Amino acid sequence: AATYAGTVVATAVADPDAHHEDAAAIGLLVEDAWQGWHLGRELMSHLAGAALVCGYRELIAYPATSSKAAQRLMIDVGSTRIVVDPNGTHLHTYLTEAAALGLGPVRERLAS
Repeated sequence: AATYAGTVVATAVADPDAHHEDAAAIGLLVEDAWQGWHLGRELMSHLAGAALVCGYRELIAYPATSSKAAQRLMIDVGSTRIVVDPNGTHLHTYLTEAAALGLGPVRERLAS
């Protein structure tokens, strides 16, 4: 996500997860000054829709800071569970077909 001036204020990425073949490992970062504007929620929604369209059934997040913030975002796109293991806490979110609603063109078509 960028401002009209081109300044990047948020970013999200999904890559194949090394441990689960039908899962995408995700990352999302929003600049501190831009938090609270729902950018993270919009990016997570779009990321989930794109992952589903690409054949992934699950998103996995390995949050570096608060797993609570990541959990709040992931609950909106699917069924989420927290996994605690020796390598740290991570989150698994199973996607439903409804995740496709996060894609802009799908929302635009439904709105018209």
